[in-house]
Amino acid sequence: MISCVVILVLFSTFIQSCSSYEQCFAKPLQKNPDAEARFSVILSLRQTSGDEECQDIATSAIMTVAAIDWAVSRLNNVTLVPGVNFGYDLYDDCGIERYSMYSVLDAMDYYFPPDLRSCTGNSSTYYLGILGPSRSQNTQKVLEMVENMDIPVVSPTSTSPDLRNSPNFFRTVPSDDDQVRVFVDLMEQHNWNYVVAMHTDDNYGRYGVTKIAHLAKIRNICVNVIPGFKTTETFDDTSFRDTILQKLLDHIENTTDETLGVLYFGQRNVIQQLLSKMQLTANIKAKLKNIKWIMSESIGTRVSVLSGAPDVTNEAMTISMTTLDIPEVLEHANKIRSSASTSDDISSLIKNFGPISGDDWKDYIVSILDSVFAVTTSLKTAFDTRCTGYKVICEGFEDYYNSKKLETMNNTKVNYTALGPDISPTEFINKRRVVTFNGFGDLVPDSNTPLYDINMFTKPQLLRVGSYVNSSLSINLEFPSGFPSSKCQKGCELCVETPNIAYEFIEGDVYILGFFSLHRLSDDPFGCGEFRNLTFDVLSVEAFLNSIKESQSETNIKFGGIAFDDCYSSSRASMIISDLYTGKLKIPSETNPIDPAKIVGVVGPFPSGVTVPVTFLFSSIALPSISYASTSPDLDDKEINFPYFFRTVPSDVDQAHAMVEVLNAMGWQSVGLVYVNSNYGSKGKDAFKRVANASGICIVGEIKVQQEDSAQWNFDAQKSLESIMDKGTNLFIYFGTEGRMVDILSHIKDSDTPEANKNKFIFIGSDDWADSRNIKNMFGEMIEGSISFKIKTRTTNTNFVENLIKKTSSLDTASYWYKKFFRNYFQCYFEDDFVKAFPKPCSDNITITDTNGIMADGRVSHCILAVKALTKGIAKAKTDLCQGETEFPCAKYKRNVDHVRNKIAEVNILDDNQISFNVFDKNRNGDVGFQILQIRKDGDDFVYAEVGSYDNDNLMIKSENVRTAIANTLSVAECEANHGLAISDLSSSSPEQEDFRLADIIVIALLGSLCVVLIIVIFAVVYCFWRKTTGLHKMLEETKARITYYNEIGTPKKQKQKHSGKKNGDIGSFDNPVFPNGGLVPVEPPGQHYLPLHESGQVRSAHRYDGNRLDLLNQTTPKQSVSTSNQSLLETTRPDLPPRNIPEQRIVSKSESDIHNSYPVIKPKMGNYFALSNQPRMGTAMNTTPTDSLHSQGSVFGFPRQQVTTTPDEENPENILLQTENHIPPSKSLPSSPRSPYEKHKISQTVQENRTRSQSSPLSHNNSIHSQFSGETLHMTGNLSPQRRKRLKSFSSEEPQKISRV
Repeated sequence: MISCVVILVLFSTFIQSCSSYEQCFAKPLQKNPDAEARFSVILSLRQTSGDEECQDIATSAIMTVAAIDWAVSRLNNVTLVPGVNFGYDLYDDCGIERYSMYSVLDAMDYYFPPDLRSCTGNSSTYYLGILGPSRSQNTQKVLEMVENMDIPVVSPTSTSPDLRNSPNFFRTVPSDDDQVRVFVDLMEQHNWNYVVAMHTDDNYGRYGVTKIAHLAKIRNICVNVIPGFKTTETFDDTSFRDTILQKLLDHIENTTDETLGVLYFGQRNVIQQLLSKMQLTANIKAKLKNIKWIMSESIGTRVSVLSGAPDVTNEAMTISMTTLDIPEVLEHANKIRSSASTSDDISSLIKNFGPISGDDWKDYIVSILDSVFAVTTSLKTAFDTRCTGYKVICEGFEDYYNSKKLETMNNTKVNYTALGPDISPTEFINKRRVVTFNGFGDLVPDSNTPLYDINMFTKPQLLRVGSYVNSSLSINLEFPSGFPSSKCQKGCELCVETPNIAYEFIEGDVYILGFFSLHRLSDDPFGCGEFRNLTFDVLSVEAFLNSIKESQSETNIKFGGIAFDDCYSSSRASMIISDLYTGKLKIPSETNPIDPAKIVGVVGPFPSGVTVPVTFLFSSIALPSISYASTSPDLDDKEINFPYFFRTVPSDVDQAHAMVEVLNAMGWQSVGLVYVNSNYGSKGKDAFKRVANASGICIVGEIKVQQEDSAQWNFDAQKSLESIMDKGTNLFIYFGTEGRMVDILSHIKDSDTPEANKNKFIFIGSDDWADSRNIKNMFGEMIEGSISFKIKTRTTNTNFVENLIKKTSSLDTASYWYKKFFRNYFQCYFEDDFVKAFPKPCSDNITITDTNGIMADGRVSHCILAVKALTKGIAKAKTDLCQGETEFPCAKYKRNVDHVRNKIAEVNILDDNQISFNVFDKNRNGDVGFQILQIRKDGDDFVYAEVGSYDNDNLMIKSENVRTAIANTLSVAECEANHGLAISDLSSSSPEQEDFRLADIIVIALLGSLCVVLIIVIFAVVYCFWRKTTGLHKMLEETKARITYYNEIGTPKKQKQKHSGKKNGDIGSFDNPVFPNGGLVPVEPPGQHYLPLHESGQVRSAHRYDGNRLDLLNQTTPKQSVSTSNQSLLETTRPDLPPRNIPEQRIVSKSESDIHNSYPVIKPKMGNYFALSNQPRMGTAMNTTPTDSLHSQGSVFGFPRQQVTTTPDEENPENILLQTENHIPPSKSLPSSPRSPYEKHKISQTVQENRTRSQSSPLSHNNSIHSQFSGETLHMTGNLSPQRRKRLKSFSSEEPQKISRV
């Protein structure tokens, strides 16, 4: 009874949290309330629009209820499970998530044990689960509530793929993944490549559109997504509605024939509102009539949605669930509606609904019936499993089913033929329909029944024109005859699918990485700019891949290759390397990525600005790399920063010398200097200035050009060129890339007439300009007479040209990059191109024929040379280091990378004439020189004529061969007068002087750091030595022999005790430097316990001592016993201090240094003594020798002290007399004098302590004091400073005592 009350309280708490209006939505309509087995149905009976919740009931919803009711009635007409009838509870969530949650809370009482269900009036024995809800988002909330409960949730309408993550979820409808494939197949069927997508902003709409856009890009279909609509959107806002119409019109303008494909993936009510409220003028109607729709299954066969705007939706296509005409459902509904009375709530709902019209309710009839029969058949599956052979419910079946619901549902198979005609619809039996679920709860497609139907709206009806079955789309082409195509006309490049990190791959046992700059630099440092279609860089990639394949046969090593595009960005190149080595970038596939340990070398990169940082990374992991184009002087530092770097080209230092040699040979004394602000341009500029300085060349001015193309920067460059030209020279040195020179010259060409631009500027260009056909062909008239330097090339035996010629326009095996190059090179397009940017198609027999020009291109030939040198060197190193090893790289290879580097440096290669040449010079730079070329006019064309060469610091040129229209060149004096860069400004630099490089900075920093560390170490050593010396000196002073004094006569003067505010009996603070706390004996460490000896030698009773106070023992002296009166007075006045519990063998011999280092001690004042007890046995001798341990000798240095002998006292054998070799006994005894209890107490302590010290620290003649007070033998040690002497004197009687030196 208490449990029932608790359950009711919990449910009342949940219900009270919502308003009284919302509580009604948690109260179901019931069918067969007394049935033994029940399930809950959560459907969206009423629709929600805008802010108005739970409006009219839809016909489709009533027919859904009628179908469920019909199926349950069929089940109850036969015996599916012995003795079990079925019933259900119907909840209406109005499509709102919180109402779905209220419904689950109300239905959960079925989940409680039978003895608790009576609280809620539920008498059913078996709870089968939940059927519904209608929408995916609502279903997600329901699944969250039943998590960790054994309650199946079977939905006939929820299609979101995310739902399959819940083990409670099952569905009898295909997932959106299947529907997305139908969308994309339809677009491809109609030959669309440009569409607009609209969707609702919920899980259903967002997932569908995102997935469509992803799959469409793979098939070269551009999807432009319009932001999603709210599921309650009514489009009453005219401006919002007009904005959407304008977007559609803009996209129509971007198509080839003003036909636009529009996709809709979302809720039915939203698109219905949009179509019904379009205010269309005649002009807009004329444009929108060419819109061709494809709509998702939420619209399905509902003609009412499309008929709202027939001018816009004509020939619209919809996807719907497969429908089967099941007349029994409609007959069942009409039978209820025609009955005179109803017996339950469900029948009343159906009866009171208005007229049923149309066929759109049939969309989900198949999945609804499947879900009812799946839920109920699961009970039969459990019965057949648990009660095999039984005709009635067997014992334990209820517990078995309640614990196996999810497992049973997952194993349920609904075979309509086996269920028989009394239960199954005839149409299902005829189709031999079977329903099963996979491991994720998804419906397994039935090969006999289509998943979807394809429909087309032709006013005023919707016709079925195709189907989707067995993952294949089948369309009746006669229906959409002449269906127009939606194709892109302009601005469609962004729609083309490109990989995030593009690469080309050749499989191998070990791999060579290749880095190439195929795109321009982007504003995003990790992205790519425009494709560099005016260069042969793509052919460098093809040469790289071809050379990798050739090396396999040349070296007997199966080399593989991976080519990347760094897009002129060091950040992007570093990102690629990081992703590859950390496993984030998996090549060639997610399941079979290469092992980074199999990467044995690198070819590239091309620009120096990328090569410097990337090669630094490669050097840190000892990976050899060879650049085929980087000329930066920074890379000359091969001793520290780049120990494993090579290049097949010379350094810019050599090129700067060559340029200055040309200027001197031609007599040109003044130039302007233009450079690109990159590593290549800046370092080349610096090298030129250093050499020009030493050669008397005047630099009139410098112009820095940014790397990125910009109209403003090009304008600034032009103005700067003209400004320098106004100073008297039109000759300019150019250090930069070919592409930036094209940009600058294009701007100059467009800004003035050809006559004005002719021979306006003359350039001497660096090696990246070389023999650029783009500069020559586009600007030959402007810059005729300009000179460029080209790095010499040496061609080797290769089949690259032959293989390149074989690449025709079909390009079946061509890379993505090569296809882009091919289009631009031949100005044509392929038939399957998404963007047909050129006017003519590429014919089948078109091929590259300019093979001489290709092989003459420095990047192509040097790339081939780099691959051959790298693979040959690695092969030689393998032969030396991995003999007999099956694994490569072998362990010895990895440990001897320097040997690999040396083998690469020694590589010789045969050229086309079978002449062997060294690839690298002694600095591991390219062992080649420069060609000196000049642009000249030859007939109607412009060509590069070779006018000289530069090899091994030798220039060969004839000035008469150079035809250049140089304007008035300035002398050095005139240059200085025109505010040029006078050479004298740089006179401090020698010809060979270079700026501090990175290596120099690092070396200087390291040396500076070492000096600082050395100074700190020296200081620390000196300081430690000083501390040690001071400590040793102090310890030496403490171990010196002490002077011993003896009080011969007299009675000690009564000393006034200073207790420092302490109570009588407390141990005060004393001044004795022997120990840190001034005491003569150590204080007992806390927590140790001792058993003190009585005068008779018996052990006293043990008392716990907390270690904070010194133990005091009442001990008589060996010479004279304390009087009875004094003893009594001592016992009555001495504070109650805890006795020491000292075991018999506790006291051991310790030196003063031991005591000093081991115990905190108490510092007594002069005249206060400690008594000695618990001494060694009689006759025990304590001898120390030089061989004793350090502490046993009593000195921290280990030096032996004088031998000390202990002898028994004849009068009192329990006490011990200590005798050294020079011991002198006291000459006379002092008379006893009365003492206060406090003095007696102190004396007793002192005697005890001195006896202990006489055992642990041998005393010499010079460090003992003997005196007699009332017959007591007293021992005391201490340093007799003047203050101590004064205090010792003050301790004696009023008459001065005679202090004699012994």
